[in-house]
Amino acid sequence: ALHARLLSLLPPDFTLALFLVPLAIVPMDQPGKRPAESQEIVESPTEATLATPAAPAPLTIETKRSRANMEPSKVLHIRSLPVDAAEAEFPGLFAQFGGTVVKTLLLRGKNQAFVELADLAQAQNIVENFSSPFLRGRQIHIQYSGHKELTVKEQEPQREVSDDPMTAVAHVRILDMQVPITLDVLHHIFSRCGQVLRIVSFTRSGVFQALIQMATVQQAINCRAMLDGQNIYTGCCTLRVDSSKLAGLEVKFNSDKCWDYTVAPPPHPDQLHAMAAQSRPEFGGMHGMSMHPTHPAHPGHPGMPGHPGMQSHPGMHAGHAAPGGGSVVLVSNIPTDNITIDQLFTLFGIYADVMRIKVLFKNPSNALVQYRDPSQAQRAIQFLNGATFRGLTLRLVLSKYPEISMPRSDVESALTKDFGDSQLHRYRMPSSKNQAHLYPPSTTLHLSGLTEGVTEAQILEWFGVYGVVTAFRFFPSDRRMAVIAFRSSAEALEAIVGLHNLDLPSGGRLRVAFSKSELQPSAATVPGAGAMAQQA
Repeated sequence: ALHARLLSLLPPDFTLALFLVPLAIVPMDQPGKRPAESQEIVESPTEATLATPAAPAPLTIETKRSRANMEPSKVLHIRSLPVDAAEAEFPGLFAQFGGTVVKTLLLRGKNQAFVELADLAQAQNIVENFSSPFLRGRQIHIQYSGHKELTVKEQEPQREVSDDPMTAVAHVRILDMQVPITLDVLHHIFSRCGQVLRIVSFTRSGVFQALIQMATVQQAINCRAMLDGQNIYTGCCTLRVDSSKLAGLEVKFNSDKCWDYTVAPPPHPDQLHAMAAQSRPEFGGMHGMSMHPTHPAHPGHPGMPGHPGMQSHPGMHAGHAAPGGGSVVLVSNIPTDNITIDQLFTLFGIYADVMRIKVLFKNPSNALVQYRDPSQAQRAIQFLNGATFRGLTLRLVLSKYPEISMPRSDVESALTKDFGDSQLHRYRMPSSKNQAHLYPPSTTLHLSGLTEGVTEAQILEWFGVYGVVTAFRFFPSDRRMAVIAFRSSAEALEAIVGLHNLDLPSGGRLRVAFSKSELQPSAATVPGAGAMAQQA
């Protein structure tokens, strides 16, 4: 009857083809067949025409994904996972719905996983309320599993942990980086997951990357679960966070590429801008600037060419300067009013011998200072970074340029000066006692080189110009030396810049340096101190 009905509806030329090809018609009440499966096959004209009544009806993709009638289970089936998904990500994923993960079976080859929750109510809450689940920016599919519980062999997770142990160091890649990313941005973002100890940034295969050491392993796991796949800025700068094999990071010195937050606070934004200026093309193209980078491309430096398998080298010495380099320091936050290049020589020569100084033409608040050797450059950074001078906080970091070449134009000649032959260096003699008396900036200064004709009143008059003098005394055994105290270390630093190497009336030069002594303020021992304080 059905054939007769169909023949009445079709043209005559379709009759022969219809009788030659049998129809796959399965009765609704036929044992062993599911109505839903038969309906799916009938919807496809090609499969319906070529199928035979005896052939089993295969499940289509739509049928496999349709789990509306699946019996609820505390085991969930998750599909479309990222290829590098990890078991540690599921507890954080389901925690927002009160789910406690008991067991996990990860099928890496299929991008799928089975997750067993603590009870059935938790699984139902996730399936019903987690309508649009995403993992690292990729949409995943969650449904009930046909399994009532998972049986996972104990040796499998143990083997995985031993082959790929979790550490406190996170490996971060930034994809589609349309906006420059600084250490300050990374520190701000990853501080949401815990305490950031160290950051080392580099570029490999054209991708900006960073190694970030957190305080604990759990904090590093939280970074991956919370930040992987997120965009720093809308539509760009996508974070990809993985676990590194490195047990820890070692930062030799702080720069715009690496920072140790356990020994120094986060860099000031002005300092970051100054450090980043060195990497811009217009900075490198200035006359008088050597274009040879401090760090050559060789194994042992992250992000440099010829450094395969960087993560397989524990204890990487980030920021280590190459032999013969590292003598140039970039200084920012320099006052631009009433300051000369000779005064900068005195300021930055307190703890090391300055060979050359170059004030940046486009940004005169920044300067490059070249020291006698890398050890002296490190010493200057150690003592002067963070010091206050004329109301500004000085920032010193090691430059990536090994030397400063003299300028070729008259415009830059006024901004660059060579002090290599100067007789005013403090540490010209290797055996000088100055090497053994280095003290950080303080309120007390040590004066030497005084002659017999210099009186206390004269000294107070000279130093009173630069601040409020709170105490003064000559050395009892040698009046060629004295100590003088100011109200603040900033005033004391200003006095050094103004009075060190001063030509004394009776001959000789006054030498001024910071002292470890502490003088108690006493107006009785400092004539005129009260008047100077009132004027200040």
